This record gives sequence, C-alpha cells and structure tokens, in this order.
Amino acid sequence: MANSTTSPSYNECNFSTERFDQLSTNLTQSSRVTLLSFAVLNGLAALPTFMVNLLVTWTVLESPRLRSSNYNILVAILSFSDMLTGLVGQPLFVSFSACHAWDCVISCKLKVAFSVTSVLNTRWTLATLAIVCVERYLYIHHPLKYSNKVTIQKSFITVVVSWFTVAVGAAVQKIEHKHAFFVRRLVGLTFLLPVVAIIVFCSIKMHLTLRRQRRAIAVVLPQGVASRQSKVKEFKRIDVFQIALLIFALQYSPLVISQVFWTLKGPGLASSLKIITSSLTVTCIYSNSLINPFLYSIRLSDIRKGVRSKLPRFRATDLASSVVRVDINAANRDG
Repeated sequence: MANSTTSPSYNECNFSTERFDQLSTNLTQSSRVTLLSFAVLNGLAALPTFMVNLLVTWTVLESPRLRSSNYNILVAILSFSDMLTGLVGQPLFVSFSACHAWDCVISCKLKVAFSVTSVLNTRWTLATLAIVCVERYLYIHHPLKYSNKVTIQKSFITVVVSWFTVAVGAAVQKIEHKHAFFVRRLVGLTFLLPVVAIIVFCSIKMHLTLRRQRRAIAVVLPQGVASRQSKVKEFKRIDVFQIALLIFALQYSPLVISQVFWTLKGPGLASSLKIITSSLTVTCIYSNSLINPFLYSIRLSDIRKGVRSKLPRFRATDLASSVVRVDINAANRDG
C-alpha cells in the first residue's frame, strides 16, 4: 500500500494555480499531447532565454558608459526579469505540465513554486515595462524635469517598490479562501488595468511626439550635425522600445482574451479548453522573454557590440573547462 504520510498532495495545498487546478484526473489524450507539446517548447527555449538575457544584463552592468544611462539600467533590469523566466519559470512550467500529463502526484511545494513564479515573472515584466514607458515619456515631453529629477537611484528604487508591491499582491491573490474566484480577479484587475493604461498612454504620446520631432529635425538640422546624430540615436532607442511594446501586446493578448473568457464562463469551464488556453497563454508570455533581448542586442548598437564581445569569452571559458577536465582525467588515469 502507498505511504500516506508523504508530502501534501495537490488538492491539500492552500495555493491556487486556477488555470491548471483539478485537470490531471480527466485529461483526454489530445489534451495530454497539447500539454506536453507546450512543455517541450518551453523546455527548448529555457536555456536560450537565460543565456541571451544574461549576456544583455552583463553587457550593461559591466560597461561604465552603458550603466551610466538610466534607460540602459532599466533595460538591464528588464533583462534580469526575463532571465528569471528562463532560469526558474520555464523549468517549473515543464515540470508542472509533465506531472499533469502523466498523472503523477504534484507536491504542494511544486504547486506553490509554479503558481508564484508564473505570476511574478509576468507582473514584474509588466511593471518594469510601465516604468520604462514613463521614463521615455518624461525624456521626450519633459526634458528639463527629466534631467533634474530622474536619476538611476530613483529608477532603481521605483523598480524595487513596484516588484515588492507585485509580490504582496500575488501572495494575496493566490491564497485560497471563501471568495477566491472573485478576489483573484479583483486583485489582478487592480494591477493590470493601471499598468496597461500607463503603457498605452505613454506609447501613444511618444509616437505622436516622435513623429513631430523627426519632421522638425529634418528641416532645421542639416545631415551630419552632432546634435542631430545624438537625437537620431535617442529616437532609435525609442523605436526599439516601441517595437518591443508591439510584440509584447501581441504575445500578451492571449492572457487578456483568456481572462475575459474565463470571467464570462466562470469556474465551470471545460478542462480541454483550460489546457489549451492556459498553456498557450503561459508559452506566449514566456516567449516574450526570449524575443526582447534579441531586439535590444540587434537594434541598439552599443548593446549589440557588448554582447558580441562577450561571446568569445564564453567559448574561451568552455575551452578552458574542457582542458581542465582532460587534465584531471589524465591525472586520474596516471594515478
């Protein structure tokens, strides 16, 4: 007989994953295939997501010139958040999905880890994007106030406070209680609506202002003037950020659609639909963490050069490690 004193089972845990709760007992074959397919995709993407974001973060923090820019520091923080997705979020999603597909007992620790990290990874990225939007908005619309008020230290403190607030909200949202279904949506909307409003407002204002400024610069400043080149460089930064926002909107749209769909249908939604919508949503959100650093590395020349300079170091480190292993094996054989 199986030992009943093992770690708490899936149903005895006080944390809710909501999207995946109570699915493992009634999965169809097609649902298992869908779940495992998304797990494989996330498993393959985990290492590249971690490595590329590590390179971007390392590039910014290592260079005194790059880390002196408020925008670059925020890019590094955003890449750090994305790096956690590849290091923690995607491996936990793979483990959690495999347990669901194969009907294994999901421990309370795995459930809590997956539930918390899936929310934190998403909302930390959203909060950081909103802060970057505000930073770029102030840079364009209020340059004097930006130069006098906005500092790296203040931006870092803002990120820390927002991340802490997100963590507290996630903990409240995930604890099971009598009105859990409605409380989860209330807490989620309280965070999501202001953040989305900030991102949309700042993005529209930046786009309109950039279009006017580009026309003015093309008329007033001749080609090759240093001030024009500096402005063009800043415009390119904002262009990259707006492209990232567009991709972000496309990849987060399944989350918004599924939230509306789940709210309308209530908790009695069919398990097969839960599997498809939940796995697709998580995969789309996590894939954004792999696309963003490629955008920053390819489009921004300073970061691109820094990332390119780091690649030979990785190859040299791997070669040195191989040589050390060969020497150790040879010494063991001689001994």
